[in-house]
Amino acid sequence: MESFIGLFENIPTWFRSVILIGGIVIFWIAEGMLPLFKFQYRKFRHAGLNLFFTLTTAIIGFGLAGALLAASDFVSQNQFGLLYLVPMPLWIQIIVGVLLLDLIGAYFIHWLEHKVKWMWKFHLIHHTDTKVDVTTGLRHHP
Repeated sequence: MESFIGLFENIPTWFRSVILIGGIVIFWIAEGMLPLFKFQYRKFRHAGLNLFFTLTTAIIGFGLAGALLAASDFVSQNQFGLLYLVPMPLWIQIIVGVLLLDLIGAYFIHWLEHKVKWMWKFHLIHHTDTKVDVTTGLRHHP
């Protein structure tokens, strides 16, 4: 398990980016070659708008990444947090950690963005793409 984790710790950021961008490009091309329906819009213009939303989110996200890294270091060094309450093997920590991150960091926040009026105004961008394609997944907000 340690070597498996080590593999992901040592993957360069540029390589992760190539995998992500390459996957989006491959599926975008496949979607154009084998469409499920006829596109009635300009794919490049639509993709450009969705990429714009992604880039603005990335810029803001990089700004907040330092705070996240500092909080992570603090929690790790002080053994503070839910994963330190009960001793668990590393593989269970990984499973529980991913599940908690998904529940709290994704599902709960997404639910909250639907319920809180001022958050909904930012979140609405996910639900306004009338031409859903592979680039719709890039439609993010800070």
